[in-house]
Amino acid sequence: MTNPQIFIVLPRNRVQPGILSVFNIDGLAHTCACKGKADNGKARREGNARRDPARPWGDTPTGDYAPTQIDLFDEHHRSMGRGWIPMEGADGQALQARINGRTGLAIHAGRGDEKIVVTYGCVRVLDKDFDRLVQLIGTDVVEIFIREIG
Repeated sequence: MTNPQIFIVLPRNRVQPGILSVFNIDGLAHTCACKGKADNGKARREGNARRDPARPWGDTPTGDYAPTQIDLFDEHHRSMGRGWIPMEGADGQALQARINGRTGLAIHAGRGDEKIVVTYGCVRVLDKDFDRLVQLIGTDVVEIFIREIG
């Protein structure tokens, strides 16, 4: 493995947290809780009441994502934190979501360190965990894989 990799396992019941694991050349470098659940109200208002991951405003799609890099913002963003790791679907449900017009998917933080709240279909972690991802990945290209269990 030359690039860092992020493996995310999300439960079928997306109310429950998932696990995000970062691997680098030395092996497992960090594990933290995450959420991949869409906001119920927003999904319903946008015509996706079931939060279908392959459609806009749904839960986070599973599958493989194109290699990407961390993008840090000039200023802390209220709902996304200090940056994001953009995700573009390359295989599986993630690719189907991209074909269906889903854009703006990412791994990000942005609501502090007390509770992981839902997003509009991204993967959210605590601010301190995103800071750790920045330390571990830096400017390297990262590969992202998301699976579902349960």
